[in-house]
Amino acid sequence: MSPQQAPHQETSTETLHARAPLGTELLRIEGLRKYFPIKAGLIRREVGQIKAVDGVDLTLNAGETLGVVGESGCGKSTMARSVARLLDPTGGKVTFRGHDITFSSRRELREFRREIQFVFQDPYASLNPRMTVREIVAEPLRVHGRYKNGGKDHVDQLMETVGLKSEHGNRFPHEFSGGQRQRIGVARALALNPQLLMLDEPVSALDVSIQAQVINLLERLQDEFHLSYVFIAHDLSVVRHISDRVAVMYLGKIMETGTKAEIYDRPSHPYTQALLSAAPIPDPAKRGKRERIVLKGDVPSPADPPSGCVFRTRCWKAEDICAEEVPQLIDRGQGHPVACHFAEADSKVLA
Repeated sequence: MSPQQAPHQETSTETLHARAPLGTELLRIEGLRKYFPIKAGLIRREVGQIKAVDGVDLTLNAGETLGVVGESGCGKSTMARSVARLLDPTGGKVTFRGHDITFSSRRELREFRREIQFVFQDPYASLNPRMTVREIVAEPLRVHGRYKNGGKDHVDQLMETVGLKSEHGNRFPHEFSGGQRQRIGVARALALNPQLLMLDEPVSALDVSIQAQVINLLERLQDEFHLSYVFIAHDLSVVRHISDRVAVMYLGKIMETGTKAEIYDRPSHPYTQALLSAAPIPDPAKRGKRERIVLKGDVPSPADPPSGCVFRTRCWKAEDICAEEVPQLIDRGQGHPVACHFAEADSKVLA
């Protein structure tokens, strides 16, 4: 029994669980914010806020992969957790299949949990070491009351689907390699036949050869089950390989977004250009043709972000307007949205 053939209970939101037609809008994020309070003193009074995600706007179509890139601490994972409602957003709006799930109650979210699943960065920390692999994969089915009527066969089929043997189901996570543990995490995420997977750096903890195997697995599963991905990563080459569209994030905000070709062939935001200039080039003959951009200073604290453009303190193009006015994420003639007053494509950083 494949994940698409798994039995499920009829609900009042049955249309939500029908497969969204490919190319139609599946997810819309508008002005999403997630602030964490800073407390101090004996009475733990709030003295400030950490603006981990500060006004993110994104869309995702069915069957599409959206890559999200940026430095560590820029808010990528927090954004993904807020969308999946593992964290409660501070503000903004998250719409899934036309349903506003931003501030839905736990009872209301139960139906959406079937459709939005998470694959975490650390495949070992995300698996219960006291449960066997079969119990781990079956847990979502049990929670949603879908384990009866062929649940065991369904779990065995899931393990075969991700490249594991069904006889390994009685083993514990510590008995597997990192790549195999990540496959277990993917099988668990597929158990409820979701439409959207939030992939939070799923290959960053793996060896390069194993990364390629997991990426190929994800691409095959996407084609087979018509999945949509939000793929978070640091590795620009991985994002380029798997993504249809790319969003570049810095200090809680989206700096630039567009198709894969638009971002990699016509990078227009200074931050995007700096990231691409730092990416390694396999061909030695091409390395000397690319200009390396070294950013000055450190990433500002999200508890006290700069006024205006949050990137201006490290930007070589910054002028007075950058400190006074927040640049909007709009198309300034580059063919895709860029949050920069002086957006301009730069071919010097291209490989």
